[in-house]
Amino acid sequence: MVNEFQKLAKSILFSELKSRSRKRKYSNISSLFQLNKNVSDEGTKLTMTLPNTPLVRNERNITDGGMMATLLDSAMGTLAGSTIPKDYVTVTQDIEFRYVKAAIGDL
Repeated sequence: MVNEFQKLAKSILFSELKSRSRKRKYSNISSLFQLNKNVSDEGTKLTMTLPNTPLVRNERNITDGGMMATLLDSAMGTLAGSTIPKDYVTVTQDIEFRYVKAAIGDL
């Protein structure tokens, strides 16, 4: 029963990722975590949000710190990628965080 559920969940997940990725030109990470982005007309400002779903919460029911890092890394990469020629890519070489307190609600 568990294996059947896992197979079904995996099938639905990958189907949704492919669909969302094609429709809105989001990365798989953005699709999986339902990141939403809004880039300014000038292309110099970006707002990206991460819904606070069970997928991003840890065993204490707070947003996992790694998810906050993923959000920031995705936002930085999206904005950086929008400022370079199409045949170039951007990557994060190094990233460091200092967490102050637990995140509550959407990020």
